[in-house]
Amino acid sequence: MGQIKFLLGSIVLLVLSYICLFFVAVDVPENFSDLNDTNGVPAVAVYVALLLVIYFFAVLLTCLGAVVSIKISRCSFKVRMAAFIVFNFMLVLASLFTVLVISAYVFGTWLGYVGITLDLAAIALVVASAPRRSKIH
Repeated sequence: MGQIKFLLGSIVLLVLSYICLFFVAVDVPENFSDLNDTNGVPAVAVYVALLLVIYFFAVLLTCLGAVVSIKISRCSFKVRMAAFIVFNFMLVLASLFTVLVISAYVFGTWLGYVGITLDLAAIALVVASAPRRSKIH
């Protein structure tokens, strides 16, 4: 049951990181070299929209994996670990992609620092929620 709490915590941290990225992306200019040029959409805004789609599928896959992990709790460690990796890999990749976008476009802001911290904490919670070998005495 602790595994599911950690995964839900990582989802909450991921959503909070996305909110930080969204609010800091509002102030990014369209063209860094010419601030008077306002034609087009900033690249970070495109990445924010793309991340929303990636987050949706990552959270959906993680929730599905939580249900599957309950069903296969009596299986061998290799099966549980394989299911964990398959269902949570996209969540870790979404966090890493968010760290990349924040580092590339909005790293100098305090919301950027908060977003990176939240993403790294989300990755740590996913790793902490990995299945353990059962100890038989």
